[in-house]
Formats: sequence, C-alpha cells, structure tokens
Amino acid sequence: MEERNLNENVNLKVDNNIYEIEFKTSKYQLINSLLKTRLIQGASTDETYKRIYFKADQVKTLKQLKNEKKMDRGKRLLSISEIARLVRCLVIQLNYLIEIENHTILGYNPEDILVINDTTFAYIGNELIGKIDEETSNIMISCPYSTKDFFFSPEMLKIKEIPSYIHFKTSYFSLGLLIIYALLEEEDFYTEYVNNNERYINNNERSVNILNVLNNHPIKNTKLFWLLSRCLVEDAKERSIILI
Repeated sequence: MEERNLNENVNLKVDNNIYEIEFKTSKYQLINSLLKTRLIQGASTDETYKRIYFKADQVKTLKQLKNEKKMDRGKRLLSISEIARLVRCLVIQLNYLIEIENHTILGYNPEDILVINDTTFAYIGNELIGKIDEETSNIMISCPYSTKDFFFSPEMLKIKEIPSYIHFKTSYFSLGLLIIYALLEEEDFYTEYVNNNERYINNNERSVNILNVLNNHPIKNTKLFWLLSRCLVEDAKERSIILI
C-alpha cells in the first residue's frame, strides 16, 4: 500500500487501484458533497465519515496536474475542455454544500483539489468549510489565515480581527481565482492582486479589476469569461455562478 499526506489533515492511500482518502476528523458535509452528487463514481464511506473509498486508475492534485502539463506541452496551464470539467465539478459540489448542507467553502487552494482519472475534480480542503447563518447569510471566520493558505476574496483580505463575519459567497470569488490559476501559466497574478488590494485598503487607491489579466487571453468574451465576471464581483452579495 502506498500512502502520502495531501496536507496535515488529509492522507491518501492506494492499494491495487483502490484509493482511500482519510481525514483527521469526521467530515459529514464534505463527504456527502462528493458521494451524494456522485462526483466520485462508486465511492463509499464508513460510519465515522472520516474516510472515502473509491476505485481509480490515478489520482493527483491540481497543482501536480499543472506541473505535468509543463512537461508534456511546455506550458503549466490546462486546456479549455479541462477547465470546463473543473468548473462543472466544483460548482456541483459547492452548490450541494450551500443548498443541501447549508455550508460553504472559505477558499480554494490548488493542493486541495484532487484530479481523478484526469476527468473528475474534487475539493477535499476539509478544514476550510464553514456553516452559513440562515438569517444573515454570513459565515464566521474564527481563526487567522494567510493569503498563502488559499485564494483570498477581497473581504477576506479586509479582516483585521477574529472572529469576523463575511458573506458565504466569498467562495465564489476564491473559485474564480482558482479558475484563473488554471488558465494562466504563472501565478504572479495572485500576488499582484493581493498587493493591489492592500494598497486599496490602506491608501484608498482605486482597486484594479482582476479580470484585466485575461484581456489578451483566448477566453476573453466567451461563456467562461462571463462566468468569471459574475464570480469576481467585488460586492459579495452580487456574485453569482451560472454553470456553463
């Protein structure tokens, strides 16, 4: 049996093409978002909701997939068809969490996205899921995070004390940044976005539209571009996701 740590809270084991994702603690909502949506075909769990079992030929992280693209094609970026599958899988999972489990994802990190058989994308960031308050539509941020932990929304960047409360659609913005990460070869866009927003917050300078990084990209003015434009609205309440 092979075993590797995906992060400090998640282990991945494989034996004869049978994979096991093991979480440190019970993850009822997260596991249901993968099983009940049938994102991972034929998957099952146990009574503790700490493990997922499924059969696959290969499993890697999104970051590993991008690195493989560099070796195969000379560029660290996914194809449009691959990104369309990524968007579809992650939106289905996020929609289930919000609509059925009343939870949302705080933010996305490429190392928390598993790619199964190069066709299925699954979020497994078990420590980054928060409960949505039904009256306010907010989630509570109760511990400090770094911009290196996951892709930050503008409201996450503004947090100066904990606990703090932000709208559950913070996940939409982070997902939009993850999609841009998949579209571009380099990751400089995120550092520039964080630095720009810090200047905007501290010095009241004008905020720069993150979509500007795609001005010369082939997806400009496509359905995927307009999906991103709705995810990356600065006002969290005005964000939306329409599955393409």
